[in-house]
Amino acid sequence: MHQINIISVGRIKNPYIQKVEESILKRCSSLNIELIETKAYGSDFEKESDEILKKLKDLSKKGPIYPVILTEAGKLHDSNGLSEWIYETLDKKSEKLIFIISGAYGFSQKLIEKAKSKLSLSLLTFPHEWARLLLIEQIYRSITIKTNHPYHK
Repeated sequence: MHQINIISVGRIKNPYIQKVEESILKRCSSLNIELIETKAYGSDFEKESDEILKKLKDLSKKGPIYPVILTEAGKLHDSNGLSEWIYETLDKKSEKLIFIISGAYGFSQKLIEKAKSKLSLSLLTFPHEWARLLLIEQIYRSITIKTNHPYHK
């Protein structure tokens, strides 16, 4: 089974977003998705990035990693293109796919340089809770596209 990690700064506090996220994750049984939350430090994005870098180092001890930062300056895909990219990355690389969602102030240069790819969910900027939910929904949609499930019409 393929492994995807999502590292996000801060916890999901909105109970409605938590419920929707849990519901979608239950449907993603063909992929092993692990959520990793790091502490939010407000405007100290350097400290937030250092926390993320520590998590990446820990994950790399279990095998090679493929870190992807989510940024509005990243590559845009439609849902079909994202599904193709996710499965291509999972199938052709022997690296664990790791999506990284920053806090409000973004990533440090050190973390940007560590990323092997940059992904954009939209040209719009979203709160990290929404970005995480959108990412999880798009991962589920990618699964349904891959398996020809009617969810993606």
